[in-house]
Amino acid sequence: GVLNIGMVHPDDLEAREGFIEGRLREGHTAEDLLAKYRARFDKDPGSPVPIFAEAYLLGRRVPAIADPKAREQQIDAALALVRKAHEAAPRRVEIHLLWAYLAHQRLLLRGDRMAAVEANAHYLLALDLARDNARAAATAEEALGHLQSDVGNYMMALDFFERRERLPFADA
Repeated sequence: GVLNIGMVHPDDLEAREGFIEGRLREGHTAEDLLAKYRARFDKDPGSPVPIFAEAYLLGRRVPAIADPKAREQQIDAALALVRKAHEAAPRRVEIHLLWAYLAHQRLLLRGDRMAAVEANAHYLLALDLARDNARAAATAEEALGHLQSDVGNYMMALDFFERRERLPFADA
């Protein structure tokens, strides 16, 4: 099984993402994981961890939802949780990346230019907060490239992709 990151790094949101993905690959359900997070953090209601975990689980399902109305509702629910997690931890790169991702999904769903502005702002905030985290910076650079491409700013997209390429890759 996957190392129980919750015991080693209880507030590391990046590790939480990896833990969630690993558990899901092992066959655990999102509902099981949410129940574990709620039980683990029931005595710490101010912690952003269970809120972030729930938002992450909702957000990762968004692209698979075929019905546009249901997809919009999922985005809204995840964004409400992200905003709540942000109140508790406003300088966490993972929260800004998830916020940006959800706004980007809204852009793809509705073509809403304000969603593009929101996604861009949070990807840039994440990039700024990721100064010492090459993995998070790479995620933000690549996502900014996709966002700029999706709104037709191809030269800006290319610049972000080139900047991403200069960052380390896992197999390098």
